[in-house]
Formats: sequence, C-alpha cells, structure tokens
Amino acid sequence: MLTNNFFYYFASNKIKLIYFLASITVIHNIKSQKQGLFYLVFLFVVSVFSFGQKDIDDIKKEADKAFKEENYILSYKLYSQLVANFSKEPIYNYRLGVSMIFAEPEKKKCIPYLEFAVKFVTKKDVPVEALFYLGKAYHINYRFDEAIKYYKEFKQQVPASKVKELEADKEIFACENGKKTTFKH
Repeated sequence: MLTNNFFYYFASNKIKLIYFLASITVIHNIKSQKQGLFYLVFLFVVSVFSFGQKDIDDIKKEADKAFKEENYILSYKLYSQLVANFSKEPIYNYRLGVSMIFAEPEKKKCIPYLEFAVKFVTKKDVPVEALFYLGKAYHINYRFDEAIKYYKEFKQQVPASKVKELEADKEIFACENGKKTTFKH
C-alpha cells in the first residue's frame, strides 16, 4: 500500500516528482546522516499528506458533480475510491449505493452501502431518499416485502410532491405484483 501511495502521489504529477527530487538533493548536501534521514522522513510525510488531501478533495468535488449530474458510472468509480478511504462516511455510502443501482451489473452489491446509509437518515447526515433507494435495491433483488417497507417509510417522511417525483406508489404496486408473480423457492 505504501509503495502504491508513493507512486500515486509522486509519479502522477511532474511537480510532485520534481519537489521530491529536489528534496533528495537538499538531503544529500546535509552533512549529518541523522539530520538527512530526519529531513527525508519529514518531507515525505508532509508531501504525502498535503498532496494526498488535495487529490482527495479533487475526487470529492468530481464525485459530487458526477452524482448531481446523474453520471452514475463516473460517480460509482469515484465514490468507490472515497468509501475505500472513508468507509464510515454515510453520505459516501449512500451515493455509492445509489450509483451502483444504476451502474453495477450485480445489483446485490449496492445493498450493504444503502443499509449502512439509512441508519443516518434521522441524524440528517443522509437525505431521506436513502430510504427510497434502499427500497429500490431490495425491489430489484426480488426482496419485495423489504422493498415495500422502505418505500412506505420514505412516503411517510417526505412531501407528496417527492413521492410523486420518484413514483414511490408505482414502485409499491410493482412490488405487490412481483410478490404474486414470482415463484417462491
């Protein structure tokens, strides 16, 4: 992991690589090996954290933009990276789960992210739409009773205009029909 981070932070940007090489030159000119080693470690740590934060901030901005524009393939890729680094961040889990509904061929994979995210709806860390999308995730995975439960919970917490916008009533009706028409194993 450290090697991958090293190459990512330094090889991805020429300025970073030049900064790193200049640091090595300065260290070479320092007379004391202990001072040189300390300086190298210090510069490495500072470089990784400062450049890493900038890269993370860029990913956050790009992911937010892609999600708002409903570019779910790109937002899936970017939120996957963010969740890999911030696995306990509810909004990233929510947006990753929603993106996966639309972009991931294996629809079951989105469920854990949305299940995690809905725990934070009441704290207002995640939009109430997380309930709808968890219902949608259950729905497309033939878990109709669970889907209906979350669709109904969503309906109770939002204005009628939002219910109509996301067609929650149609989704509940489709789940009821799905329960009647699918084979029980």
